[in-house]
Amino acid sequence: MRNRSAHQSLTLTNALETTHIRPSQKAFASKLLVFSDLDGTLLDHYNYSYDAAKPALLQLFRYNIPLILNTSKTFSETVEIENKLGGFHPFAVENGSAIAIPENYFNELPEHDEMITAAGGKRYFIKRFGRSYDFICRLLGELRATGRFEFRGFHDMSTQEISQITSLEFEQAKMSRQRLASEPIQWERGDIEEFKYELAKQKLILVEGGRFWHVKSTHDKADAMQWLSQCYQQQSAQQSFLTVALGDSPNDKTMLDAADIAIAIRSHTGHHKLDLGRTRPNRIYTQHIGPAGWQAALLQVIDHYILKERYYG
Repeated sequence: MRNRSAHQSLTLTNALETTHIRPSQKAFASKLLVFSDLDGTLLDHYNYSYDAAKPALLQLFRYNIPLILNTSKTFSETVEIENKLGGFHPFAVENGSAIAIPENYFNELPEHDEMITAAGGKRYFIKRFGRSYDFICRLLGELRATGRFEFRGFHDMSTQEISQITSLEFEQAKMSRQRLASEPIQWERGDIEEFKYELAKQKLILVEGGRFWHVKSTHDKADAMQWLSQCYQQQSAQQSFLTVALGDSPNDKTMLDAADIAIAIRSHTGHHKLDLGRTRPNRIYTQHIGPAGWQAALLQVIDHYILKERYYG
């Protein structure tokens, strides 16, 4: 068994490009909460596989570390992925626009807006933030009718077209259209800053994702992470928590900025789209792309923060 210094830094390996981790002694007594983007991060950009991440997924399960998906995907899409991963934790969808909490997950149910029964009968309580999907689609139709902007959203596309654009199977593309509070769009023409100004009048924003722009409320992935972290804290008042966030795109930036430990995943283009800042402590840039980088970085974090003596006596 290894004893670790409270100020020991992660060893730089060929799996990590840049690592700056300086935990305190309190950090070693804290429970990790892992918040992760999906596309291009845990899931491969091209084939949506998470096979390369399985070593780290097994370690999360082994040490009972919650993996909380925080994604631009819809509720229906994320439930299916969650089931494949064998997960049972809350998750955030549509770039922080809504949160889903499995029934009986917390001792005291947090505030919520509705309940959805997923395939298989599993029930989730839904917390929404900001505008509804119907409101957003109506507004986008009005803005396009002015002739100043040209774009197409999922509301305007057939399921088959979405399948072709995203390389999703037809049923998965169908689930991507079942939205709660945001709309992905393909931008074609117009002054995008003027478009953002018009959205802001209705308390909406435009954020760039891995494949699409997303029109949504001002709540983002960081808000979802912080809201859920508070739920965990209320559940275990005497426990301290450390948030770990992983992402690859600009829409992950606020989440990584707000996390205790930020992991920027190298994108499928071969470059990092996220700049965590030179002075930001506890930051990691992965050398490997997508899920391979995801697992390499998380294995390092888990190995660094989990006291093996807790588990082996």
